[in-house]
Amino acid sequence: MISLSFQPTGDILTSNVVLIPTHPTFLNYTQAWTENSFGQYFLNSLVVAIGTVIITVIFSSLAAYAFARYRFPFKEVIFYIFLAALAVPSVELIIPQYLLALKLHLTDLLFGLVLIYASENLPFSIFLLRGFFEAVPKDLEESFRLDGAGSIRVLTRLIAPLSAPALAVVAMFTFNFAWEEFVVALTLINSPQNHTLPIGLNFFIGEHTTQWGPLFAGLVIATVP
Repeated sequence: MISLSFQPTGDILTSNVVLIPTHPTFLNYTQAWTENSFGQYFLNSLVVAIGTVIITVIFSSLAAYAFARYRFPFKEVIFYIFLAALAVPSVELIIPQYLLALKLHLTDLLFGLVLIYASENLPFSIFLLRGFFEAVPKDLEESFRLDGAGSIRVLTRLIAPLSAPALAVVAMFTFNFAWEEFVVALTLINSPQNHTLPIGLNFFIGEHTTQWGPLFAGLVIATVP
């Protein structure tokens, strides 16, 4: 992919495959970034991915802390209902998600994508974080509470720092999902200025021709984050 991104179109379409470009050029990157509002799509994907990470990390941490430390009716039942959501293929949720977004007036909005992506990542994130939170010794938490700390302070000052590896995994998985998701974004977003990067990459593939050079250059740019 990197090699082809530096090759002119004529070299890409030849049958002679080379790893090191014979006539390297940066024109593909220039075209990829300037054509089809690629820079705007990159920014949109960045906003959606970061927003999804923030919401997912915050709400999954709160929920996981509740499942790990509190007792309330039907706690395990509710937890396994969350886990059951992992068994549902995301493609089967497209129609319900679209109808819900339509009723909430969230179609054609980046914030609508953020909410849907966060909801799809919450079950796994809660499952992962609960295990880490339960491993934190309760004696440490009790000592915090003796000093007058409330639940939020215990979570942010004690549980979260000790569970930093799990939070990092949740953040990376969530960012990767939101960054590369295509089907939901294609379904909900109609305005060209709100398209995300996967949709923007698809514009290089035309009905009759494909801009192979800019496409590979765009793929390299999209892969960097």
